[in-house]
Amino acid sequence: LDLAEKLGYTTLSDRSRFGLSLVLGGGEVKLLEHIGAFSALARDGNVIPVSPMLKVETPRGETLYEWKEAAPEPAVSADAARSSVSIMTDNAARAFVFGANSPLTLPDRPVAAKTGTTNDWRDGWTLGFTPSLAAGVWVGNNDNSAMKRGADGVLVAAPIWNGFMRRALQGIFPEQFPSPPTNTADKPVLRGEVGGVSVSINSVTGRIATSSTPPELVETRIYRQVHDI
Repeated sequence: LDLAEKLGYTTLSDRSRFGLSLVLGGGEVKLLEHIGAFSALARDGNVIPVSPMLKVETPRGETLYEWKEAAPEPAVSADAARSSVSIMTDNAARAFVFGANSPLTLPDRPVAAKTGTTNDWRDGWTLGFTPSLAAGVWVGNNDNSAMKRGADGVLVAAPIWNGFMRRALQGIFPEQFPSPPTNTADKPVLRGEVGGVSVSINSVTGRIATSSTPPELVETRIYRQVHDI
């Protein structure tokens, strides 16, 4: 919650309302603030306050308000931001769910993207960014009624986001994200790998070999250990 507020979220101040489900979206956020937080990841973890307006003038041309860019404030370390961007740009890792050519990709440049879907398909989200442009889309009904069953964010919001990004980036040279830090974690699962454990097995019984198992019946097998740190 402290980190969320550093990233610019203003809707999570009542700490008594939230529990562990917050990491799965169990708290309300504003689309504009959500985009601002994503843009901070594209900016190596530095936050610049967002504004829905650039300038307000009277009919006579007098300036009532004009947005001025504030100095960036660090909220997330550059290494953490770059690691997050690396995850969100890894199309191969999500292709088995969304397909290799989903609307979370752009044809001519790397792009980071994340979808979201709330219970009963009331809200469909897609947010994403290049190094210079962040955009977000919410799809739903203003009365909070459920959309059609199966209205996941990738199906209802991602195509809108994709269409906007394609048009907005026309004529802009493809930009590259900074490389993430080297992952030196000693646990395979923390390196994005499926770990394994080597076990001596009695080839006849299929059970773990013991000191009384004849040596000619002992064979070594590798068993996967998934999601185990």
